[in-house]
Amino acid sequence: MKIKQCPICFSRHYRLLSRYLPYYSLGLGERFFKCLNCGMFSLDPVPSKKRIISLYGSGQYHKRLQQQNMSWIGGSKNLENYLKKRLIKVEKMLKKRGRLLDIGAGSGVFLAEAKKRGWKIKGIELDPQAIRYARRQFGISLLNDELLNLKIPSQFFDAVHLNHVLEHVYDPVELLKRIKLILKPGGYLIIEVPNEIYPLSELIQFYLSYKLSCRYFVGKFLFREMTLVKLPPSLHLFFFNPNNLRQLLEKTGFKVVEINTPRRNDRFDRTIYKSFWMSKLIYFLERKFKLGPNIEVFALAS
Repeated sequence: MKIKQCPICFSRHYRLLSRYLPYYSLGLGERFFKCLNCGMFSLDPVPSKKRIISLYGSGQYHKRLQQQNMSWIGGSKNLENYLKKRLIKVEKMLKKRGRLLDIGAGSGVFLAEAKKRGWKIKGIELDPQAIRYARRQFGISLLNDELLNLKIPSQFFDAVHLNHVLEHVYDPVELLKRIKLILKPGGYLIIEVPNEIYPLSELIQFYLSYKLSCRYFVGKFLFREMTLVKLPPSLHLFFFNPNNLRQLLEKTGFKVVEINTPRRNDRFDRTIYKSFWMSKLIYFLERKFKLGPNIEVFALAS
């Protein structure tokens, strides 16, 4: 599908940032655009909905993650504790435990923790390998379907969780509107997406890798929009920053309560960041200017 308008603000004014995306592996000659009105970044053309669903259902997405030495189980050894802290935070915001829906539940680790803590859980997942793992490992049955196809009563859930899901969704606006309908008034939507547009640590790596070449600096940084440092074959269709994600949520009827840009791991793997003081400085700047590698949002359904 060719982009006709921005999915957030419906503007038709786009700027071409990169003619081709060599790391995006669908091989459709995708281009990378920025909406000049709200700042949303997106691919053009967007793969068809049928194509996207088939990639997850066939296990091809699992193979893509393996090529990047990542696990579809979560991609981080710290994931379980990381999500547990998020769950505790939601409980404090709600001041109770109720019904929880996890969309794109993956291995089921978030739902398993919620179940232990007394939540009534429900999960949706398209990857059959993840569904089998969740059943075998945690005894959790996940629905192999899309939210839009399910008959769920209005104002049914107290919390809905999407962890690294929204960037894969064919129509984020339609999905968020549907979530708004099934959330109780005062319920919470919790979203995390990757902060792929200029996260601080990637910017530093980018500068150092080119040794602050004057010619490169002038050509790429002063007169042209800088494109992504790296775009792995992740099937991401939209690329968020804290501002355009806030706009998207407000447009679909949510009140953003809190936005963070957290880091899952407590240390850097790259040699240039192993200095104690360098790491502390980067952590401080990431928190101060919301330039961390992920974007975490807590939004209230009114």
